[in-house]
Amino acid sequence: MAYPNKTILIHRNLFAYSLILLVYIAFIISSSPPYSGIGFDREIFQYIGMIIDHNMVPYTDAFDHKPPVIYLLNYLGFICTPNSTWGIFILLNILGFIAAILVYKASFLRTKNILLSICISLIFISLSNLYVFQEGGNLTRQVTAHLTIFIIYISFFYRTTFWSTLLSGFLLGLIFFTQQNEVLAPAVILVSSSLFNREFDLLPLKKILIHYSFLLLGFIITCLLFGLLLVFWNNFADFIDQAYLFNFKSYIKNESYIRKLQNVCQQFFIGYSNVKILLLIWVILLINIIRAKKINPSLIILLLAFVVQLFSIALSGKIYGHYFLTLIPFLCFILLFSFKQLGSIYIYGISVALALLLFVQLRRSLQAVENDNPIVKEISREVSNVKNKAGQFYSFTAHYLRINYELNITSPSKWVYLKYANSPYFPAGKMINELLADLKK
Repeated sequence: MAYPNKTILIHRNLFAYSLILLVYIAFIISSSPPYSGIGFDREIFQYIGMIIDHNMVPYTDAFDHKPPVIYLLNYLGFICTPNSTWGIFILLNILGFIAAILVYKASFLRTKNILLSICISLIFISLSNLYVFQEGGNLTRQVTAHLTIFIIYISFFYRTTFWSTLLSGFLLGLIFFTQQNEVLAPAVILVSSSLFNREFDLLPLKKILIHYSFLLLGFIITCLLFGLLLVFWNNFADFIDQAYLFNFKSYIKNESYIRKLQNVCQQFFIGYSNVKILLLIWVILLINIIRAKKINPSLIILLLAFVVQLFSIALSGKIYGHYFLTLIPFLCFILLFSFKQLGSIYIYGISVALALLLFVQLRRSLQAVENDNPIVKEISREVSNVKNKAGQFYSFTAHYLRINYELNITSPSKWVYLKYANSPYFPAGKMINELLADLKK
């Protein structure tokens, strides 16, 4: 009797994974290299990934204020497909697809309902690839959102072992070296879930301390590895200066934190009220709360982490769409843990509503795709005519670093964009004066 059950299990998973893959591919078409156009942040990350292949290093040879993980990912992407953005696109979407599968696996482990599990995974796919949040992709929040899915899955659905706890700490470290402030909400998940067993009985103090020790050890291992990398690159001082001191002095807005938080909440809960998938989630959550007799402890932890994530987003005082990507993992698992009674009519209703919304959203996404900005191709053609002859290319803006990347040309200056030329962190005229001196060399 075990064999047929195993066969059914394999067929079920094969069907679910295939459907998730097909929907995932459909939703990433609009952000694929032929249609993604030029961006800002991702052009910087791609360029810095490219210069690493030239034995140059972030911070010292190219100014930017993110931790190094995103540059390393773009370096790997450049190695896979030199002078093309397909490499980083594929790497990030492998990460995203694994995250979508983990959402499905977690959903099925909890609900034992394949249809609902697929629905929750597709909600994650649609929201995380929605342009209003993803903004073309290759962003630090895209990476941290996927890593957060890994942490939530390990915390609530994977057997607690030395290795899983160590891995969780390591993943938390990766988030820290991808986007510093996004470490807070996943840390809440890890610290809170380490207090209880799967039945949510409080663990003995000794076990709690052992869990925390392994989490800390995993985090320290990540810090040591990146510390060694920065020592190897000989740019530790520049890393601290740009990824931390600059952010505190110039990137974070000087205004009331309450005001910042209010703006974040207003944007997410009201500004994105036209995002139909989000509206569906709010409706389902409301119905589930009304039907619930008691709140699942896991749901409480996830709600707490969701609130902490809102505070984290508000730190800088800026409200870019991709900042809200980091809320999506918590939102999907809050939705999952809110389900109690699984009436078939209710599940079918959710499935039909989701299918209609996905069709509309996908249709709009595909209708909105545009080819790369033609000016990039024109400039690239002109620059390639003088490459290795008369000089190099400098654009004054991060948008056109795509030309440097595709033609494999390093900038004559570390100041690869001038957005912060008048920043109070730098002495007056420092960036411009250094840039002019570099251009005269």
